[in-house]
Amino acid sequence: MIRKHGVGRISINPQTMQQKTLDVIGRRHTVEDVVRIFHLARELGFDNINMDLIAGLPGEHPEEMEDTLRQIKELAPDSCNETWFETDTRTGCKHRKTKLQTDGKRAGRDDRYGT
Repeated sequence: MIRKHGVGRISINPQTMQQKTLDVIGRRHTVEDVVRIFHLARELGFDNINMDLIAGLPGEHPEEMEDTLRQIKELAPDSCNETWFETDTRTGCKHRKTKLQTDGKRAGRDDRYGT
């Protein structure tokens, strides 16, 4: 339906591809849901799919983030944003967003709340 109204870009935002982390942060979708919906979007003709990831989620280690990036690379979205949430005792949460190219390299950075 949305394709009929000229929508050409969609975002599928898994946050992580680690099921245990999704469970800890209270997300109701599964890793399998993300993969299934991504392939369905391609089948429906979406050729501009963005995916958002969050680094530094509770209990997640660098190896798990690497695995998430590997899984996302296999899906080959057209763009991917990686956001870090860091806790600063003086100011609360900080937000830093990096746009990733599909080859996993960083394309740019948006430091909205400082570093």
